[in-house]
Amino acid sequence: MADPATECANLDDDFRALKPKAAPLDHYYVPTRYPNSLPGGIPAEAFDEADARRALALAGEVIRLVKTKLAREKP
Repeated sequence: MADPATECANLDDDFRALKPKAAPLDHYYVPTRYPNSLPGGIPAEAFDEADARRALALAGEVIRLVKTKLAREKP
């Protein structure tokens, strides 16, 4: 998520504040989806409810900004 946030920030300064919020989502993407990405463990052992809540909160911030931007683009 950090890379798309950076690309968006190059087009719109409002996305600059989003990068530090989007970057931690990269930490969750692969390990939570692919069990073999955690040698000797499974996602359920490496991530807990607090991790899920944090990821949802961060993703919510990303989604809110994108929705706001899309709403402004409508004619």
